[in-house]
Amino acid sequence: YRTYKDEYSIYGSIFLEAGCEITGDIQVLYGHSMNDGSMFRSLVSFDDPEVVAASPVIEYDTTEEASQWRIVSVFKTNTDPSQGEIFSYVRTGFASAEEKREYLYQVMQRSAVDTGVTVNENDDLLLLSTCSYEFDGFRTVVVARRVRDGETVTKTNVTSAEHTLYPDCWYSRYGDSAYAWPETLDEAIEQGLADWYDG
Repeated sequence: YRTYKDEYSIYGSIFLEAGCEITGDIQVLYGHSMNDGSMFRSLVSFDDPEVVAASPVIEYDTTEEASQWRIVSVFKTNTDPSQGEIFSYVRTGFASAEEKREYLYQVMQRSAVDTGVTVNENDDLLLLSTCSYEFDGFRTVVVARRVRDGETVTKTNVTSAEHTLYPDCWYSRYGDSAYAWPETLDEAIEQGLADWYDG
């Protein structure tokens, strides 16, 4: 409930996860989901392919640079262990390229949309996280990767993703069951389940 000037505001501030560096390879930003539509409220609807197709690029300006980021994943996740295993999407860095590859695999399994944009361990990542209201304590997270040097940003055909992985509570309420994803990204690639990966 503070602005970046440390003044009281019910809207609070968009803020960076402690430990993340604005020059690092992953940045996690948080913002309230306000009922009047401000701050990060619009993110809640980004599990709709039409919404992502209309706004596929995030413009993110810091004291260091102005940058553009292409959305690669939008997922809903829980913070309450009683709703299912918690996916620890908040990271401040990676110990190795392999660790980052497997993190990307987890992020992409959970995506509700297929944006047609590729991503790999060499890309910088930007995550926008806000409260979601499907269940108590839920979050909507939009994941984007930095526009690559020399890359031309063109519109892609955004569709609903197949085999989206949700927390257990989702299946309890809406039926169906979780897809049996391969254990590793390499196995998923072999089975043709990771066309988003171009590393």
